[in-house]
Amino acid sequence: MRNALLILPGFGGGRRARARIRAWAKTQPFEVHAPRYHRRAGLDATVAALRQYIEDERLAEADRLSVFCYIVGGWTLNLCLRDHPLPNLTHVVYDRSPFQEALARTFVRSFWLVARIRFGRLAREFAAAPYPPLDPEDCRIGLLIENRATRLARWLVKERDVPLAPEATGQPHDDAMYVRLDHDEMYTRFEDVAPGIVHFFEHGRFPEGAQREPFAIDPWSA
Repeated sequence: MRNALLILPGFGGGRRARARIRAWAKTQPFEVHAPRYHRRAGLDATVAALRQYIEDERLAEADRLSVFCYIVGGWTLNLCLRDHPLPNLTHVVYDRSPFQEALARTFVRSFWLVARIRFGRLAREFAAAPYPPLDPEDCRIGLLIENRATRLARWLVKERDVPLAPEATGQPHDDAMYVRLDHDEMYTRFEDVAPGIVHFFEHGRFPEGAQREPFAIDPWSA
């Protein structure tokens, strides 16, 4: 049986992050993909690049396909699947952070030139795009919700009343789990969150002892 896992990094998925994912992938019994799919030309080009990767790697032919999306990856996957659904898609876990998503909007607005130089049109188009929810049949959806803001978000984001409820993400889901990590740590400590993700892929829900309520901490200072 061909059991494939597609990991879609976001803006923080640089060389070191991908190296961690590759090292973890070598310990897994399934086929792991973590493509470079971002395109400076914008969101449409990024969606097209992901679609091409799925076609080139024949992921639609896998017996089971599971996906873990960092933030930009979630937008990209959902837009891709609108016109090109994958009948073998069984599980999707989304990494969501209300702090980091607010940071993207603030950063593009306040440092538009830096964002343009670093990411091209993609950052601006992502920050302006409403979330495109995915609600496919026969596919289990999980949310990993970050409970801490990064240092950059603490510095730049002025709005402190950020909703942490799973419903605030706009994504229909079957289960949600909070992690006491910020967005940077979702990359640097990937091996810590990976077991919960794999458990969801295997059982359709997060582990029994998973944190299903926000941690009782101040996300802006903890």
